Amino acid sequence: MTTSDDLAPGIEFAYPLSDYAREAARALGPGWHAEAGFLGAWGLIVTDDDRLVVRLFVDNVGDLLLVHNTSVAWPEEHKVSVTELPTPPRSRKELRLWGEAIAACLRHAFGRHALTADLDV
Repeated sequence: MTTSDDLAPGIEFAYPLSDYAREAARALGPGWHAEAGFLGAWGLIVTDDDRLVVRLFVDNVGDLLLVHNTSVAWPEEHKVSVTELPTPPRSRKELRLWGEAIAACLRHAFGRHALTADLDV
Protein backbone atom coordinates (compact mmCIF):
# COMPACT_ATOMS: atom_id res chain seq x y z
CA MET A 1 0.00 0.00 0.00
CA THR A 2 1.34 3.41 -0.99
CA THR A 3 0.76 6.31 1.38
CA SER A 4 1.20 10.00 0.73
CA ASP A 5 4.44 9.80 2.74
CA ASP A 6 5.85 7.46 0.06
CA LEU A 7 5.17 9.79 -2.88
CA ALA A 8 7.74 12.05 -4.42
CA PRO A 9 6.99 15.80 -4.32
CA GLY A 10 4.56 16.86 -7.03
CA ILE A 11 3.09 13.39 -7.55
CA GLU A 12 -0.04 13.58 -5.39
CA PHE A 13 -0.75 17.22 -6.26
CA ALA A 14 1.07 18.33 -9.40
CA TYR A 15 0.31 22.07 -9.07
CA PRO A 16 0.39 24.48 -6.13
CA LEU A 17 -2.64 26.73 -5.56
CA SER A 18 -0.69 29.69 -6.85
CA ASP A 19 -0.77 28.02 -10.30
CA TYR A 20 -4.56 27.81 -10.05
CA ALA A 21 -4.63 31.55 -9.33
CA ARG A 22 -2.41 32.24 -12.36
CA GLU A 23 -4.74 30.28 -14.61
CA ALA A 24 -7.75 32.15 -13.20
CA ALA A 25 -6.07 35.50 -13.88
CA ARG A 26 -5.29 34.35 -17.42
CA ALA A 27 -8.93 33.34 -17.91
CA LEU A 28 -10.14 36.72 -16.60
CA GLY A 29 -8.07 38.42 -19.30
CA PRO A 30 -6.23 41.73 -19.58
CA GLY A 31 -6.07 43.79 -16.41
CA TRP A 32 -5.48 40.78 -14.12
CA HIS A 33 -2.45 39.00 -12.72
CA ALA A 34 -1.70 36.51 -9.97
CA GLU A 35 0.78 36.34 -7.14
CA ALA A 36 1.97 33.31 -5.20
CA GLY A 37 1.40 32.95 -1.48
CA PHE A 38 3.92 31.37 0.85
CA LEU A 39 5.26 28.17 -0.77
CA GLY A 40 2.43 28.39 -3.34
CA ALA A 41 -0.01 27.23 -0.64
CA TRP A 42 -2.43 29.99 -1.67
CA GLY A 43 -2.64 32.48 -4.48
CA LEU A 44 -3.81 36.01 -5.06
CA ILE A 45 -5.85 37.03 -8.08
CA VAL A 46 -5.36 40.77 -8.51
CA THR A 47 -6.41 43.59 -10.81
CA ASP A 48 -3.34 45.26 -12.29
CA ASP A 49 -4.12 48.45 -10.35
CA ASP A 50 -4.44 46.44 -7.09
CA ARG A 51 -7.96 47.72 -6.39
CA LEU A 52 -9.32 44.18 -6.17
CA VAL A 53 -7.34 41.42 -4.46
CA VAL A 54 -8.88 37.96 -4.08
CA ARG A 55 -7.21 35.20 -2.10
CA LEU A 56 -7.64 31.60 -3.28
CA PHE A 57 -7.14 28.96 -0.61
CA VAL A 58 -8.40 25.67 0.78
CA ASP A 59 -10.10 25.81 4.18
CA ASN A 60 -9.88 23.30 7.03
CA VAL A 61 -12.67 21.11 5.58
CA GLY A 62 -11.23 21.00 2.07
CA ASP A 63 -13.37 23.62 0.31
CA LEU A 64 -11.71 25.83 -2.30
CA LEU A 65 -12.58 29.39 -1.29
CA LEU A 66 -12.19 32.92 -2.59
CA VAL A 67 -11.98 35.81 -0.13
CA HIS A 68 -11.59 39.44 -1.14
CA ASN A 69 -10.10 42.37 0.73
CA THR A 70 -12.03 45.21 -0.88
CA SER A 71 -15.24 47.06 -0.16
CA VAL A 72 -17.06 45.33 -3.03
CA ALA A 73 -20.35 43.87 -1.78
CA TRP A 74 -20.34 40.06 -2.00
CA PRO A 75 -20.19 37.27 0.54
CA GLU A 76 -17.04 37.35 2.63
CA GLU A 77 -16.19 33.86 1.37
CA HIS A 78 -17.24 32.27 -1.89
CA LYS A 79 -16.88 28.53 -2.48
CA VAL A 80 -15.66 27.38 -5.88
CA SER A 81 -17.66 24.46 -7.24
CA VAL A 82 -15.23 21.73 -8.25
CA THR A 83 -17.56 18.76 -8.65
CA GLU A 84 -17.17 18.54 -12.43
CA LEU A 85 -13.44 19.21 -12.57
CA PRO A 86 -10.60 16.68 -12.76
CA THR A 87 -9.33 16.20 -9.21
CA PRO A 88 -6.51 16.97 -8.93
CA PRO A 89 -5.43 18.37 -12.29
CA ARG A 90 -2.66 16.29 -13.86
CA SER A 91 -1.98 18.37 -16.96
CA ARG A 92 -1.84 22.01 -18.02
CA LYS A 93 -5.09 21.46 -19.91
CA GLU A 94 -6.83 20.24 -16.75
CA LEU A 95 -5.29 23.10 -14.72
CA ARG A 96 -6.67 25.53 -17.32
CA LEU A 97 -10.16 24.10 -16.68
CA TRP A 98 -9.74 24.83 -12.98
CA GLY A 99 -8.63 28.40 -13.78
CA GLU A 100 -11.68 28.92 -15.96
CA ALA A 101 -13.96 27.60 -13.19
CA ILE A 102 -12.38 29.95 -10.65
CA ALA A 103 -12.73 32.88 -13.06
CA ALA A 104 -16.39 31.95 -13.62
CA CYS A 105 -16.91 31.96 -9.85
CA LEU A 106 -15.44 35.47 -9.65
CA ARG A 107 -17.59 36.67 -12.54
CA HIS A 108 -20.66 35.25 -10.83
CA ALA A 109 -19.76 36.74 -7.43
CA PHE A 110 -18.97 40.23 -8.71
CA GLY A 111 -21.00 40.37 -11.87
CA ARG A 112 -19.33 40.43 -15.26
CA HIS A 113 -19.60 44.24 -15.51
CA ALA A 114 -17.49 44.72 -12.38
CA LEU A 115 -14.59 42.61 -13.61
CA THR A 116 -13.00 45.12 -15.92
CA ALA A 117 -9.97 47.37 -15.72
CA ASP A 118 -12.44 50.19 -14.89
CA LEU A 119 -13.52 48.52 -11.63
CA ASP A 120 -14.79 51.18 -9.25
CA VAL A 121 -14.54 49.94 -5.66
